[in-house]
Amino acid sequence: LNKTYGFAKDEETDKEYYISGKNMSGALPDDVVLIKEKKSEGRSSEAVVVKIIKSSECRFIGTIQKEGNKIFVLPDSLFKFGVELSGVKPSQIEDGEKIIAEIFYRGASHFDHKARVVASFGDSNSAAVCCNAVLSMYQIEKEFPDIVLNEAKKIATDVISDDEISRRADLRGL
Repeated sequence: LNKTYGFAKDEETDKEYYISGKNMSGALPDDVVLIKEKKSEGRSSEAVVVKIIKSSECRFIGTIQKEGNKIFVLPDSLFKFGVELSGVKPSQIEDGEKIIAEIFYRGASHFDHKARVVASFGDSNSAAVCCNAVLSMYQIEKEFPDIVLNEAKKIATDVISDDEISRRADLRGL
């Protein structure tokens, strides 16, 4: 598991603060937090998370990693540490499986958080599996509605005049 860090922005002044992992108190991206400025050793302003005022819904795409009897999900983005998966037996899920997970338990530290499986897609080495996970995560429809398909068919059969073709870069052969 990797160390982490974050940034918080003061809502009133837009001033940004660097927060080291040990000072984040388990805060995650998009949480609303109460911070306390601390003496900085560098050029950046630094702070400590005093309290998480509002927790964000934390769903993410990740890959299963089994370590002994424990199962972790390593997020594709968002943060760089594995989150322990609960409610799943090692025999029910495969190492390297691509999933959508959500954090349902927040601990005082990132390493105390617990996640559960929202959806499973298969082997993370498959580009199609990864694509389907992203489409699902962001609720992007995989099928076009009939009205769109009919419009595409109409455009495909439309005749473009020679005058119109002369004004365009003709890339139809590419």
